[in-house]
Amino acid sequence: MKRIGLFVLTIVLIVKTLTSCIIIPKYKKFKIDANMVESIEIYDLCEENSEFSYFIQTTSPVYKIPTEKTTIFLNDLAEIRFTDYIIIVLAAIDPGFNYDTWTVRINYRDGSYQLLSSAGYGETYDEKGDKIDSHHFGCDQEEWWGFIGKYVPENLFNHSHSVE
Repeated sequence: MKRIGLFVLTIVLIVKTLTSCIIIPKYKKFKIDANMVESIEIYDLCEENSEFSYFIQTTSPVYKIPTEKTTIFLNDLAEIRFTDYIIIVLAAIDPGFNYDTWTVRINYRDGSYQLLSSAGYGETYDEKGDKIDSHHFGCDQEEWWGFIGKYVPENLFNHSHSVE
């Protein structure tokens, strides 16, 4: 019995040494009904602190998607595959929650709104501005910038931001 306990302990130590966590990916596509959307705004947070959603209080959007392009924008958004990970942590980690330079605010007809970016953090707020949900779905930054660049006029889309 002592040998079995020692064997199990050895296996656990080897596994812990080889990996500090177990990662299980999950995927999401944001399929949003255009009839539910009042407006869509795009923020350039290059000069802002993009941690959490504090930028909403201090920053104005750089562009508003024209109403006639809302459905096309949402259809293109629905094609982007966002990823999140269920992480079973065996060691301490410090996840960061930031928005990408290009962040989208989708304003719904009921007064609520949702924030999305490629950086893997998003929030949903009710009509009073209280956070009702958050998520950690992110996508490929180059794909996101290509998507944003398709809608933001070239004179506003700052190509000097580097994709890291």
